[in-house]
Amino acid sequence: MLGQFLAKQEIDIILLQEVVLCSLDSLRGYEAHINTGTNGRGTAIVAREGIPLKNVSRILSGRGMADELQGVGIVNIYAPSGVEKKQEREVFFNIELPHLLSTIPTKMILGVTSTVS
Repeated sequence: MLGQFLAKQEIDIILLQEVVLCSLDSLRGYEAHINTGTNGRGTAIVAREGIPLKNVSRILSGRGMADELQGVGIVNIYAPSGVEKKQEREVFFNIELPHLLSTIPTKMILGVTSTVS
């Protein structure tokens, strides 16, 4: 289904969160960079074959990753949400995310999924 959507819409790059598949290899014509965390979920950056993504960086929790395309960082994050995850969210935004952002070029595209509470 995802492969059909990407092909029909002619999507070059897509940022995915809550990825539970170990592999997105079934997406013909696309290359997936995946970051699955310790809880079995994570993030992915999927690009059409021939788009030269490089310098993959990952957050161990699986909640973020970055690639580089022609000097521009492509960052995909999935921040902890909900009142019960306030402390985890603070660690994410104050420690994990700044570390990830320090690994990429100055120019960036940032894809974020989060609920602020």
